[in-house]
Amino acid sequence: FILSAKKKEKRTRDRKSRMEKKPKTNLVAEEALMKIWARFSLRSIARFRSVCKEWKSMIDSDVFRDLYES
Repeated sequence: FILSAKKKEKRTRDRKSRMEKKPKTNLVAEEALMKIWARFSLRSIARFRSVCKEWKSMIDSDVFRDLYES
């Protein structure tokens, strides 16, 4: 079963539009998570990075680094 180029393109567009419609995490919730994470050890934080891409990007952010170092 081979998809035509147009069908593949449509599937890709549909997938992208579904991803864009996902709700963004509330900034207040992100800030609360970062404050909680700042109390954990580096070993635990390293494990948290593997939970999902969103957590990884939050933990890798300069904002979290500054919060953790303070």
